[in-house]
Amino acid sequence: MINKKTYRGQIDPISVFNALCAGFENPPAECWKTLKMEPPNAFSELMEITVGDGVTMTEVVCLVAALILLNVLVVYCCRRRARREMQQEMNMQIES
Repeated sequence: MINKKTYRGQIDPISVFNALCAGFENPPAECWKTLKMEPPNAFSELMEITVGDGVTMTEVVCLVAALILLNVLVVYCCRRRARREMQQEMNMQIES
């Protein structure tokens, strides 16, 4: 029994210990050490996690932000060009 609930799972030390640690709202340091996990405490540590072939989360976020900025710039330029062409078309019609 763990927290008045019947434990249903494998009876190996790591599984039982993991179930015990999962019963805590704020697990003690022993849980983090034994399961080789680090407590989630800082956003900067999250951003240093590597994804794939050694790319950090910071690099991924910067790349996504750069792509969004590039898309906004392209849309702005296309709208500006379309507006300019429409203005020229209107001027031509007015002159004729």
